[in-house]
Order: sequence, then structure tokens, then C-alpha cells
Amino acid sequence: VLEEYIGGEAKVVGFPQRVSVNDICTDIEEQFIQELPARYKDRKLDVVGWKKIDSRNNKLLILMQCAAGNDWRGKTTELQPEVWRDYIRFSCTPTRAFGFAHCVDDELFFETGKEGGIIFDRLRIYRYLKNKDEIRDNTLRTDILNWCNDRLNLISA
Repeated sequence: VLEEYIGGEAKVVGFPQRVSVNDICTDIEEQFIQELPARYKDRKLDVVGWKKIDSRNNKLLILMQCAAGNDWRGKTTELQPEVWRDYIRFSCTPTRAFGFAHCVDDELFFETGKEGGIIFDRLRIYRYLKNKDEIRDNTLRTDILNWCNDRLNLISA
């Protein structure tokens, strides 16, 4: 959904994928500094998104952490984009994003955004996919819409 949202590209890089920093740099066309020490696994980075403007660097960059469990609220500030400057020489400051598999009210959504950056909660993902006729991964779109529609039918029954 991130690549659809920004109209660019995105790649899952977090644990257990363990994509190398060098590979991330190659994909986003930013300068590699060094690999993460093994003890840090993924430094809380799960997805990286980018949108190029032209052939030069200095582009939209989004670093995203995802949380699936009920403990998601404790994870909103774990991803620290500035720490990634030790590994990648960014040509501009990346934007932080946070994705989680829950629906929250407007107040908690607002507060979560202050901590986690751009928020992708279940409701936002559902609304986005529902209103989008085509996306790059239509199987994912169908799976998510079916799951959410089933839950909505249970609620309204």
C-alpha cells in the first residue's frame, strides 16, 4: 500500500527478510555507509518507500515500521530515522511512517501520528484499497477487502 500511496516504489526490508543496507541503498539510490551490526537485526525498519522526481538523488523517502500485535502502541517511536544516518547517507531527511493492524478513533489516530509519523492503520488501508480500482498487487487488495468486509458484516449483523 505504501508504494501505491506515494506513487513510487516500496520494499519490505525488515526482519526476518534481513535485506542488507547495501541492497537498500542500491534500490533507493542513496550512498551506502556501512551495514547494521548483527545485534540490531533491522533497527525497527520494516518497509522503505521512495519516489524519484528525476534522475538525481534528493527524493521522497519514507521509512516505515509495522506492528501486528496488540502491543503496537509501545512501538510507535521505536523507529528512529536519524539513527539510519549512520548506515545511509541520505540526500534529504526521510519521513517516518507507522503501520498497524488495528482501527483507532480520531483522537488516538492523531496522537499516534505525532509519535509514528504518517499512519497506516487498518481503516486507512481499507479505505484506500476500497476506493482504488487497480493496484499493483490485486490479490493483496482482494484479500484485505474480503477480510475487512467479513468483519464489517459481523459488526452490522
